[in-house]
Amino acid sequence: MNPTPRTDPNDGVIFYTRADAMRLTPREYEDWVYARETPKVDEVRIVDSVRLNRILTKCPVWVPFVFWPPIIAWLLWPLTPGKCLALLIGAILWFPIEYLFHRFLFHMPVVNKPTQFAHFFLHGIHHLAPDDLDHLVSPPLELGAQALAVYGLLRALHVPLPECVLAGILIQYLRYDLMHYSLHAFDREHLERVPLLGGFLLRCKRNHMLHHFHDARSRYTISYLTPWTE
Repeated sequence: MNPTPRTDPNDGVIFYTRADAMRLTPREYEDWVYARETPKVDEVRIVDSVRLNRILTKCPVWVPFVFWPPIIAWLLWPLTPGKCLALLIGAILWFPIEYLFHRFLFHMPVVNKPTQFAHFFLHGIHHLAPDDLDHLVSPPLELGAQALAVYGLLRALHVPLPECVLAGILIQYLRYDLMHYSLHAFDREHLERVPLLGGFLLRCKRNHMLHHFHDARSRYTISYLTPWTE
């Protein structure tokens, strides 16, 4: 039997727990997380303490925009024409990276308990509680690990100026975070009013909401659209 949402008697918050997710078999868990019929909740708690759960699973939307710009500036300083080109290459590389990370890391096959927990922590929580606005951007530690992996790959491939390429990827990541937050936080009427970008944002929201509420195994792009994602 699939888990039933719980209600906190103190504040009325509706939630699932880590135990709810981990008592299922890997196959049952994956079907439950992705099923359209699975009730969505306000948040998912991996520990009993509400305060500790906030520390471990949530990140206010402003944190990446304070944490990453100084690091990006450090990676690029002093700026030169060659670094500008590497920055542009990184910005372009973001588009396949966004798809590949979402498709193959965040939606990894759940084949055993370790992959079940990894999927749950990385992305399952978001699919169970898509309206938890403090669980929409990556905490610096999580994104930092992913950024180091990408940097290591760039170094292994002998890409020139890998730190500047990484800076371009991180700038695009901030754009992605802002868009992802906006698609979940604002309704269609508010997005439509954004000058020049209203129509594009509406299409992105439709695409992403179909991913969440119709078929979680498709439409893996969030901050951009292609003929294959609409």
